[in-house]
Amino acid sequence: SRACGGTSEAMTRTTASRVRPFVATLALGTLASALVASAGAMRPAAPAPAHQDDPLSDIRAKDAAVRQGAALDLAADASDKATSALVKAARGDDDLLVVLAAIEGLSGRTPSKGITKGLVEVALESPFSSARTAAARVLGASGDEAAAVALLKKCTGKTLVVAGAGLATCLEAAPLPQGRDERAASKDVKKLSKALRSKEPSERPVAARAMVALSRGAPGVRAETLGTLVLERLGEREDVAVVCAALDSVCEAPVAADASTLLPAMAAAGLTSVVERRLESAMAAALGVMSPADAQGFLTARFEGGGGGGEAVSTAASPVAGPRLARALAAEVLAAEDAALWVERLLGAEAVDTRAAAGRALRVLAEAGSDEARASLVAAAVEALDGEFDARVQLQLVRGIAAHADVTEGETLETLGAATRALVEMLEGGGNTLVREAAAVALGEPEAAAPVVRALSGFANGDAGEDLTVTAAVALGRTRAEAALEPLVALLGAEAWSSRAAAAEGLGQLSKRACVSPLLAALKDDHSCVRETAHRALLRFSGQEGREVDPADWPAWWEENGQRARFRTTREQRDLQKRYGYDVDEASIYRGLDVVVIPGRGDHIEVVLRRLGIQFRVARAGQVQASNLHPGAVLLVGCTGEIAPDDVEAVRWFVRSGGALFTSCWALTYTVQPSFPAVVAKFPWQQEVMDNVYAIPTRTAAASPFLRGVFDGGVQPFYSLVGAHLIQVLDPERVEVLLDSPSAAARHGTGDLAAWFRVGHGTVLDTANHFEEQGFSAATGLKKPIDRQAFAVNHMGLKPLQLRTLEGEKWWRTTSAAAAEVSDLSVFRILTNFVRAKRIRG
Repeated sequence: SRACGGTSEAMTRTTASRVRPFVATLALGTLASALVASAGAMRPAAPAPAHQDDPLSDIRAKDAAVRQGAALDLAADASDKATSALVKAARGDDDLLVVLAAIEGLSGRTPSKGITKGLVEVALESPFSSARTAAARVLGASGDEAAAVALLKKCTGKTLVVAGAGLATCLEAAPLPQGRDERAASKDVKKLSKALRSKEPSERPVAARAMVALSRGAPGVRAETLGTLVLERLGEREDVAVVCAALDSVCEAPVAADASTLLPAMAAAGLTSVVERRLESAMAAALGVMSPADAQGFLTARFEGGGGGGEAVSTAASPVAGPRLARALAAEVLAAEDAALWVERLLGAEAVDTRAAAGRALRVLAEAGSDEARASLVAAAVEALDGEFDARVQLQLVRGIAAHADVTEGETLETLGAATRALVEMLEGGGNTLVREAAAVALGEPEAAAPVVRALSGFANGDAGEDLTVTAAVALGRTRAEAALEPLVALLGAEAWSSRAAAAEGLGQLSKRACVSPLLAALKDDHSCVRETAHRALLRFSGQEGREVDPADWPAWWEENGQRARFRTTREQRDLQKRYGYDVDEASIYRGLDVVVIPGRGDHIEVVLRRLGIQFRVARAGQVQASNLHPGAVLLVGCTGEIAPDDVEAVRWFVRSGGALFTSCWALTYTVQPSFPAVVAKFPWQQEVMDNVYAIPTRTAAASPFLRGVFDGGVQPFYSLVGAHLIQVLDPERVEVLLDSPSAAARHGTGDLAAWFRVGHGTVLDTANHFEEQGFSAATGLKKPIDRQAFAVNHMGLKPLQLRTLEGEKWWRTTSAAAAEVSDLSVFRILTNFVRAKRIRG
């Protein structure tokens, strides 16, 4: 579900459980079973066992797996008996998987009173949000107007929020009504408008989304509704959730005319990020339902004033319209070839914000387009880079070029491809550290051409500064070129410890037998990070990762066993995808990984790690440089994250050379900002943020591999903010916000809850909530076992198949007992996806 936070919040508060939910993942009583369960949560349900040949009988069997199989079989039976059996199962079965199978089995059938009555009941009364949503979608897709009428009647009093959410889902899934009566539509919309004045904040977004959904097919009412809910409320912070809910409905079920209606908002100043993000997505969605010709005509007429009548917004005159249009085009709703025309035009804008956003859009579109479109976009980026002098724009262009440059072809600088040559020239002649760093990272690919290796070698041993030396040295090792050995060995004698440590990592990446001797010598270095990085490389070479080996024993080991060592090949590097792919359980992802924790005073990630049986070691603030840190590790810094000034250098080197840094809450201010300034910061809010808010995957991040398995089945997370440092994005092109919350923005000025960015070869992820403070601890009103089970499924990520296994456990009888068995690990699952990507990269 992509329901807005307010809608989901309202739905939750009116179900039987009446809870304040979180995202979570299952952690069973024992550590081993916790890992098994969390792994199973990321996989599809196991097939039901074989059953008899009479699904009409099997649908009443005692075994839930048999009933599920019968429901799947009945889906292919169009008879009235099969329909009746599926309706009965959807309404009354006590197993969620059976209910979902029955609802799916009713999809596509000719509407009938029995189907409508049964599914409306599910949409209103099921304790499981996935069942309610599925029922509403099937009702909408059926085209049966009686379903919407029945749900609208229930949009009052205590059933307002559940019925309103179901109504919106139903109408958004329905075919677009043609020629709907404007007076009737206006009357329906007005029935819900009273809820906009409700004293219960969670009811207002529900009503707003349903109102927009009700206006589909009635152009006049639609424009008026969006004008009232969006355009008139843009500047009102208390109405942020209402505006977001209305825009979410447009995103889910757009009509072409929405683009014209929302056009004035594209030039509105001062929008909070959660609104701006949804506005851009809504504009993209409306463009996406137009024909290519109509979309181009709209863009020309409305953004450049090129004729066609109607109000226009000039991307040249408005400081915000250009970047918003660029980001909307990056949503891939138009063919890359069509969007590219506008992105290239925006690259020539006078405003830096517009050019930077266009550069990022170009990079995104190049990924999605055809080979021909990709080549054209990369060529446009190379041309734009040649005349671009702003570092922020240059960085986006370099990253766009880097994704598609073939750095392996070319014997001389002149014979390199245009994209690769542009990267080399930027590396050697660029002025900004971030831009040159991005070029170095891009050039560090296996089998890089000789001119590329020479450029990286000269750069790594030049005078570009410590940060760039670190990045270039690791990139040089990643080329796997024989010519990289000598400059990396030379760098092991550098004065700065960070350069020596980067050289050790470069030799580890180079992965050749000739690297062993210099790495053995590096074991005697006086800095712990150099020694440990060399040690970890030797562990990889010898095939002993995850084992305890005394560094003092290495010389003798290599003397005796060195010929048995294996050095990574390109094919073996590809095999890492199989070893750490998304079908691999979480226990395997962390096996042999060096997890380093800097404990905080407010958040205790070590508690979560112990519960999951994941080994870790502690590095104390103020002692990070002496903590044997190395780029193959992951570094977890809990709130408050008050590292010492001497630690900053080590953290910067760690991430830049390939490490993964994960921080929570106050660590944004006390770890991330000192280490990587001008990227993200604490949102300037004078009051202390103490709240429970819904966290929603942003539309731009919804398909991100970093969110894979986190929101399966429409899980609606609820995060505990304990004096939280909410995120303010300072560099919007570098940072991707993964999660946000309209309700947080309405109450605290911003709603950005989790964000990540790259630095050199590494990554930084920050989340506003605590790793530890999640789950049943903030739940209220859980009176019955079914309430706790629904809470765990709806908000903690417990999978229906796991619930089937656990539903008979006695510990569901009390919340405290359930809390001891089922934990919220949602933030940890996002973290795990980052770890997975890191291990695949190698």
